[in-house]
Amino acid sequence: MSKNKLQFQITALSAFVVLLFLSSISLQAQNQPAPLVIQSQKNAIEQPGQIKDILAQKPEFYSEKVETSGYSPLAIGIVPPIQLPGRTWDVFILRINIFAGVNNNVQFFDVGVLGNITLGDMTGLEVCGIWNKVNLKMTGLQIGGFGNTVKGNVIGAQIASFVNYNSPITNTKGLQISCANFTGVMDGVQIGLYNYSKTFSGVQIGVVNFAENLSGLQIGLLNIIQDSNVPLMIGLNLGF
Repeated sequence: MSKNKLQFQITALSAFVVLLFLSSISLQAQNQPAPLVIQSQKNAIEQPGQIKDILAQKPEFYSEKVETSGYSPLAIGIVPPIQLPGRTWDVFILRINIFAGVNNNVQFFDVGVLGNITLGDMTGLEVCGIWNKVNLKMTGLQIGGFGNTVKGNVIGAQIASFVNYNSPITNTKGLQISCANFTGVMDGVQIGLYNYSKTFSGVQIGVVNFAENLSGLQIGLLNIIQDSNVPLMIGLNLGF
């Protein structure tokens, strides 16, 4: 038997074993009870005046959390629901989405041709050709061919060719680079043609920079700080 033929047979057998393993844990997940969904705490807010303080402190409470069905070191997705393991499983080493995939919490490496969707938290490096979406917290680096979205908090960097669009209640600490950047509360740097933040601390660099409240510096053609004695400046604007 030739060496190349032997190597091919070993590779094919390894791939078959991996797929068999993932199939078994996926079938186990299907036999388990449906996951519980923990409702967000926003229904507990009774006084409108409480909203601003709670959003500023713990905005991650405003996303739903899905209970984990199981854990797998590897996930392979084609197009949901054609994937192994199931959508409510955690992946803790590598997720590869040939087109797109959905899983619960993902750690370390997340790679997709079209899109990566995370129901819970993403920790590590996330790269895709079109869009990355995280429903809870993202810690690490997101690189999206078109865009990135996070509903919970962000610690790290988001880089996209077109847009980084986070929830209005997202607390972002780090860096955003794209044509357009949107987030709720931010402590760090935004670089893009258009930058928006409700409450910003740091530096915004772009053609148009907008912040409702700003403590830091804006550098751009039009710089807008809504809650300021001088709300509009050309070239440079400072907030305290």
